[in-house]
Amino acid sequence: MVSARSAGEPEGRWRLVELARMAGVSPQQVRNYIDTGLLPPVERTASGYRIFTARHAEALVAVRQVAAGHGWERARIIMNAVHEGDVAGALAAVDAGHADLTRERAGIA
Repeated sequence: MVSARSAGEPEGRWRLVELARMAGVSPQQVRNYIDTGLLPPVERTASGYRIFTARHAEALVAVRQVAAGHGWERARIIMNAVHEGDVAGALAAVDAGHADLTRERAGIA
């Protein structure tokens, strides 16, 4: 994912701007993704700065890919389930998305 480290920056941690740049989105979009549950909950330092890890970077890439295939609302449902450890719920939402796409394709033909 992100391989460039700032001097003194712990390995596997990113600042908000680094994470946003890696995904090609704005820092505000990353904040919005956190607020809507598209990214896992974020811990904060004692001074209030968000701590982003490889888990957040991977989720950011994944959510954009899921949204490309299933749309943002379904992506939110899927990713919320993933972050809550509800694998069955996430898979059910993916299956429902596939069923919706199948119905859409059938309506086009």
